[in-house]
Amino acid sequence: MKRLWLILVVFTLIVSYGCKGKEKTEVYSSKEGTVEVKVKKSSSGDVQEMKIKTKEGTAIFKKGKGVIPEDIKGYAYPGASPLEGGSWSMQAGAEKAGKALSSSYLFTKDGIDKVIAYYKDKLKDESPQYYEMTTPNGKMASFTVEKEDKSGVTVMLNEKAGKKGTEIHITKISK
Repeated sequence: MKRLWLILVVFTLIVSYGCKGKEKTEVYSSKEGTVEVKVKKSSSGDVQEMKIKTKEGTAIFKKGKGVIPEDIKGYAYPGASPLEGGSWSMQAGAEKAGKALSSSYLFTKDGIDKVIAYYKDKLKDESPQYYEMTTPNGKMASFTVEKEDKSGVTVMLNEKAGKKGTEIHITKISK
């Protein structure tokens, strides 16, 4: 187990410092399993992926710059841009389409009231729980959709008065 933690630290260092070239893959092995770390550089941004394989199964972690995870693209606000380093996903039990968690931070220059109206309309058929509050820094809103299988999506909106726009944080849990 200590070795697995060491491998996770190595992955963190690789992700933090990046690598030169288009793609680089490193594989680390221990008696518990293997860890494969892959870094891809593209015109849209860097994507780092770590795949951990053990006898219990496979877990995949992805982090991207300028990338929105596929499973939450349908919840992204039109025209919103990913914030740097603000997207990641994790899947446990990957070989069996197991549990997954994805998250992305986006930004739009549109005001929060316009973004709230968009999500109220987009999510209306999914009966979201909706909360809104105003703080000294601006308005905040939250939409949560929970499915019968306990999977779900949360969309958090945060008015950025100084930046003239809205930050959008989307998190999806799949079971």
